[in-house]
Amino acid sequence: MDNLAFAEENAISIFVPMAIKRRGGGHATVILPKNATSITTSTDKSNYDHRLIEMITKAYKWQKAMRKNPNLSISLLAEKEKVTTAYISRTLRLNLLAPDIIKAIIEGRQPRDLMLQDLMKKAIPDLWPEQREIFGF
Repeated sequence: MDNLAFAEENAISIFVPMAIKRRGGGHATVILPKNATSITTSTDKSNYDHRLIEMITKAYKWQKAMRKNPNLSISLLAEKEKVTTAYISRTLRLNLLAPDIIKAIIEGRQPRDLMLQDLMKKAIPDLWPEQREIFGF
């Protein structure tokens, strides 16, 4: 016990300003610059959801492949990608999003509460104004 008290007496405390933020189901540790006084910095201005961006990229890539090769069906694509047909179908639906919504997601400007699950599980309306309203744009 004496050693413990001695160690605490000579301990050095180091404060590192940081914030733990939830991003697309995961956590990210944001370490602020040396002279930062708060967690509101340029890192907070964008809200990149890398999983969501990756899924939009897959949807675009798969749609492009299917246009290029008319014989490529969803089942053949699923076999090639080693995923289920349901996964391919849900992902391809992301191509129905309004162009400005896709652009906002890629630029990290989507609403903070918009999650990939929302876009994959909910029905995506055909009309772009309805999409903006439902998904908070």
